[in-house]
This record gives sequence, C-alpha cells and structure tokens, in this order.
Amino acid sequence: MKLTDLKDRIIEEGHKDVDHLIVEWPMFYQSTKGMIAAHNNYTIDLAGVCMYIAGWLQLDHRHFHLITASKWKGQVPKAITARKFFRHFGISVGKVVEHAIDATMMLKFFIEEKLQLPLETTSDEP
Repeated sequence: MKLTDLKDRIIEEGHKDVDHLIVEWPMFYQSTKGMIAAHNNYTIDLAGVCMYIAGWLQLDHRHFHLITASKWKGQVPKAITARKFFRHFGISVGKVVEHAIDATMMLKFFIEEKLQLPLETTSDEP
C-alpha cells in the first residue's frame, strides 16, 4: 500500500476529526526476527508511516502518542496478549484478527496508564 492510498483509506473510513493518534513505535530486537526486520527496513518504514499519518492529520504534538510494544505489552508472546484480550472483552476466541487485538490492547493500555481511566471488564478478570 502506498502512503497516498493510506491517506485515502483514512478518509474513506471517516477519520477526519482525530483527537489523538496512538501508534506502536518500532523497536529493534536482538533476535533473528528483529535482525531480519531491521535489515529489510521494516522498522524504519513503520516509523515513516507513523510520521506521515501524524503530519497529514496535522496533530498537535501533545496528541500524538508513540508507544513501544515493550511498554504496552511487555515481553509476552502474541498468544498471551490475545488470551488477555479475549478474556477481558468477553469475545469468543478466534473472532478477531491479530492486528486488531494489538491495536485494541494498545488503546486499553493508553486509556488505563496514560489517561488513568479505568476500563470495565466483561469477564471475571480482576
């Protein structure tokens, strides 16, 4: 997808009046996957896309939030993040794609930790 296509997609989805932009800021991991991602410029590309979106939306810097994966989820595997998601939101396992789980859990982190607002749970989670 080209960056101009991304801008058009944001417009199509109706996201013209954005108050805050919360993005996962790329990190470098000292693993085989991390080395491959860095070598293929995936982390740099992700950072570029984040900055493009923020610039296009003309957000005040106080409303643009960069959160690393290690900050919002720690060092847990995707399977554990997914399990937490399904348990917290009371959604049947397998009904949501991985990227949507990550985006939702990152937003949950932002609301609870940065805005310090409690989120109600739909399960027996404390």
